[in-house]
Amino acid sequence: MAGLISPVRDRLDQVLSFLELGTLYAIDRENQAALRSRAEELIAELDRMEHTHLTVGLLGGTGTGKSTVINALAGSEISSASHRRPHTDRVIVYLHELAPAPPRIPDEVPLKEIRHHSEAIRHIVMCDLPDFDSLEENHRAAVSEFVSELDIVAWITSPEKYADASFYRFMDRTPLSRDNFLFVLNKVDVLFEGVPAAEGYSRLSAVSAGLMSNLSALGIDASVYNVSALEFLNGISSPWNQFRTFRNLIFKHRDAKTIAEIKTSNIEAETSGILDALRKEANAARACLRAASTVAEELRSGSPAACAPPASIVPPGIDRELRDRMLGESSGGSALVGPGQAMELVAGWLRRAGRGEPSSSGPPVSEETVEAFRVCLSWARDRFLRAAIREDIPAALREMLAEELEAAPRAEVFKSRLQGLAAFAVEEMPLPGYRFFRLRQRLCYGSILVVLLVVLGSEPAWLRLFTAPGLVAAADVLLTFIHTLFSAQGLAALASYGLVNLFLGFRYFRRHRRIVDRRVTEMAAALTSRFKSDWQEALREAADDLEEEARWRLSTVTALSADHPPEKLE
Repeated sequence: MAGLISPVRDRLDQVLSFLELGTLYAIDRENQAALRSRAEELIAELDRMEHTHLTVGLLGGTGTGKSTVINALAGSEISSASHRRPHTDRVIVYLHELAPAPPRIPDEVPLKEIRHHSEAIRHIVMCDLPDFDSLEENHRAAVSEFVSELDIVAWITSPEKYADASFYRFMDRTPLSRDNFLFVLNKVDVLFEGVPAAEGYSRLSAVSAGLMSNLSALGIDASVYNVSALEFLNGISSPWNQFRTFRNLIFKHRDAKTIAEIKTSNIEAETSGILDALRKEANAARACLRAASTVAEELRSGSPAACAPPASIVPPGIDRELRDRMLGESSGGSALVGPGQAMELVAGWLRRAGRGEPSSSGPPVSEETVEAFRVCLSWARDRFLRAAIREDIPAALREMLAEELEAAPRAEVFKSRLQGLAAFAVEEMPLPGYRFFRLRQRLCYGSILVVLLVVLGSEPAWLRLFTAPGLVAAADVLLTFIHTLFSAQGLAALASYGLVNLFLGFRYFRRHRRIVDRRVTEMAAALTSRFKSDWQEALREAADDLEEEARWRLSTVTALSADHPPEKLE
């Protein structure tokens, strides 16, 4: 039964949880409260139905095995012949321990209630009626009246008892509609004991034919279930044993009763009515999604002129930050050596002196870029609101979704992203090595020094040093250096050496600056591309958030609305 009520109950629970959130926008609060109240009432009604029970009475003569039939239906030993002794005129009612009170029984009929734990028949009340052949005459009318209160009456007989005329007389006096009668021929296994199967089937055919003939004489045209409850209870599966079919039919009647009660109470229709009331919210959510998707697609494409990134998206001072970083550091030390390095030191000192202390707030961010982003989001928000008004979306719902396009908080987040990107570009930019550039400078300055040494030393002194190397020859060259250095020729050579060094240092200084400027231009271009990419990414995020919020609201409502009704009960 749980499988029948659960779909309706689960849907009502979902509706009630959704209504308790108070997040409906297309339904006013008064109607929301009314829907919530009705959903609670329907849930209470379903809870009552969950305790609905099918009442099954078992009627038969003495020794037909009613107790065994009850045990086989329950799948466990819940009935015993001792329950009836010593009073054979009692109605024995078998109920689950959690079941409500037994069905109405006339005061004239003695009652004995037996509680059990079998989950298989938790929602079935089994009534073992007194054996009709031992029932006192003054109790027969009361038992017949009780039978009329039952949902199903299973008439139990056996090969030994099926011809008993009192069985059919009692049946004929029973007022219950014969459509609710089930006929069971129990203990069929005795027909197969000690004989070949063919003979057993022949006996069964004869007994069944006799039983059917007696029923036809009463105007009853019904099937007879040939069973052995004992064999079924013991797990024996004989091909002729129809007990499983009989058992399934009892359970099918139980489900049919539950379905009939659900339909009679109109609970399914009322549940659908509550869900239909949510259609208005679903339609509003669907219209919201259309408006949101239109604006989101425009933001993603970047087609609106209001959302085009500004030409100067890169901060104006970022090139200076990059240049200072590249001039201040390089992989493996300074890029310049000798006079060029001295010029770089002087230029750096002058640069720092002219700008003062460097700022500790990090790389600058273009306020023009941030403002352009804010203007774009404001345009998108206004466009969404206009579209929502055209779609007749409730004001509370459109304002709630428009919060996804609030310009101020998203502009601050975007600004922080640009600052982080600029700081990363400055701090983590790859620095050139300049190894070959420095080697070239050293070779050049070394060559000029060699020329100066050759000029300062006389030709005879160098020849003696190379032809007869030794301390005397080296001392002679050194004395020649000193003598020439303070002569007019030496001073002229020294001045020329200095001027050439300054000239070369300046050339290398300028060349280094050109290298730095070229690298900074390349880095600034790459950073511009990255900033534009982040601009588009920030707009896509805003578009995705807007559309996702609209989709979530639609999916939440349509999961409960009449667009997806609960399972129909057949």
